[in-house]
Amino acid sequence: MLGFEHGAATWTQRLSGSFRYRGYRQLFAGSMLAQTVFRMNDVILGWQMLQLTNSAFWVGLVAFASGIPLLIFSPFTGMLADQRERHHIVAIGLAGSALAMLWLAWLSAAGRVQPLHIVLTAFLIGSGFTFYSPARLAMLPNLVPGAMLRSASTLEYSSTRLVGFFGPVLAGFLVERAGIPIGLLSGVVLILFSAAVFMRIDGGRPARDGAPAKHAVLIPLREALSYMRTDRPLWSLIMLGLVMVPIGMVHQKMLPVFAQDVLGAGASTLGLMVGLFGLGAALAGIVLAGIGPLRQGRVLLGAALSIGLGVIVFAFTRNTSLALSLAFLLGVIDGVFLTLSNVIFQTRAPDSMRGRVLGAWGVVWGILPFTALLAGLLTDKIGVVYVIAGSGVLCLLFTIGMTIASPHLRELG
Repeated sequence: MLGFEHGAATWTQRLSGSFRYRGYRQLFAGSMLAQTVFRMNDVILGWQMLQLTNSAFWVGLVAFASGIPLLIFSPFTGMLADQRERHHIVAIGLAGSALAMLWLAWLSAAGRVQPLHIVLTAFLIGSGFTFYSPARLAMLPNLVPGAMLRSASTLEYSSTRLVGFFGPVLAGFLVERAGIPIGLLSGVVLILFSAAVFMRIDGGRPARDGAPAKHAVLIPLREALSYMRTDRPLWSLIMLGLVMVPIGMVHQKMLPVFAQDVLGAGASTLGLMVGLFGLGAALAGIVLAGIGPLRQGRVLLGAALSIGLGVIVFAFTRNTSLALSLAFLLGVIDGVFLTLSNVIFQTRAPDSMRGRVLGAWGVVWGILPFTALLAGLLTDKIGVVYVIAGSGVLCLLFTIGMTIASPHLRELG
């Protein structure tokens, strides 16, 4: 055990202590590679669809296809993460995403790509992510001591946000300089490296909760739902997430349209804007990783209120430099909210049920595709500015209501 795990620690010690564990270093590296590719695809597929159709609806449909697997499959992939070797599940999901990207790269190079090809690729990549995400998150608490878990989790999450800067910027550069097929093939190489790294992790099998094998489909899901209902702060957080994720994050799905129609910008600016959201979230996570105990519930609610206000201001921005600055600031606030949410879901659930609880959190993200599709439809009718501003207003009003009505959430330590 490290000397500072059970006592006072400096910010630097809390930040770096997790890297003393080999499994954590491997998970950190594999996550950075994988998330780089997933964020590259956000830019490549959205931009390719916009250039092919010039339609906000089709851009929203790409976001819908990418995210709908979270709603469909997350409860089952989360359950699978409680029953099988988690690093194997991660590697399978990444390999499946690589195959889908390789197929679209071939179609693009041959000049045969159609809008439905992009939609199908987004769905397949999203399905791979649904295997990858809950198993990766459930694996982390098995790799470091419990006293270091919050620091390790926030740091690992911030690393995935950090490549949320480099991935989109790299994608925008590759699309403009080398073309979409090269951008996709570069992602294939990186994501296969990530799968190889995860396969080397010895995370151990998840703890067993004694459920008979014949009940492996229905009983575990009911148990996870029952558990979350008895944990009032966790249940309140899910309720807040049901608005802050599907509505509060929908503006990021409309960024290709915002960049082109409002700012008059190209793929490089779009990549930089998407990247700045990720960079801000990464820096927020790094700071949180080194901070000692804090009132997590109150910080979450403060971040949620700030997201609502920030999105409204961002919607009416016309200057590119100001829009990029606001993207970074919103990324910081998003990072605080999402990092603390992830930590709470990882630390409050027992190991035998952690994958299923994280699968439920994945279902919340699975609603985002529907709001992205609706946002695309509304954007074609009333414009992207009013759609983004409206999402901010809804988040602001709901968070005010949750702040008043949910003392359990405010009490989260």
